[in-house]
Amino acid sequence: LVLPRDFHFYNDQLGVAVGSAGEVIRTTDGGVTWDSIPSNTTYTMLDLEAQGDTLVACGAWGRLIISTDAGLTWSVIQVGASEHKSLTLTASGAGLLGTDGRIHRTADFGATWNVAVEGTWHTRLNKVSFANGDTGAAVGWQTTGGFESGLLRTVDGGRHWQKAGT
Repeated sequence: LVLPRDFHFYNDQLGVAVGSAGEVIRTTDGGVTWDSIPSNTTYTMLDLEAQGDTLVACGAWGRLIISTDAGLTWSVIQVGASEHKSLTLTASGAGLLGTDGRIHRTADFGATWNVAVEGTWHTRLNKVSFANGDTGAAVGWQTTGGFESGLLRTVDGGRHWQKAGT
């Protein structure tokens, strides 16, 4: 792997990592050896989320890659054209995707995405985290000329977002 960005271990033997140039690697011996797995993209993946055998990775130029067999095979989907920085999935298949100023939402383990929040174009959201099924936050940093907060908060599972205090 040129530059690993994120990884997930299912147990002490089976793990998957994503990184630069769309590279995916997988281990079945606790990381002693790694096999390169075709991801069908050359775009860098920045974050990886797992629920059961479903893995979703997000990255540059609107690319996401999805595996439903614990990382053995991958398909590519396009969600806009921005750089996707962070994602999260729940066991029920709901999820959020943090992008350059947008938050996308899924209800089907990442197969389809809709824009949940349009604003904050000058804010680079790079982390999404939830305390429970309703309360969560998205954070990032603000570029020169930005007009929105780099901290957003939701109390309804990501359906609505508002600026949070700094």
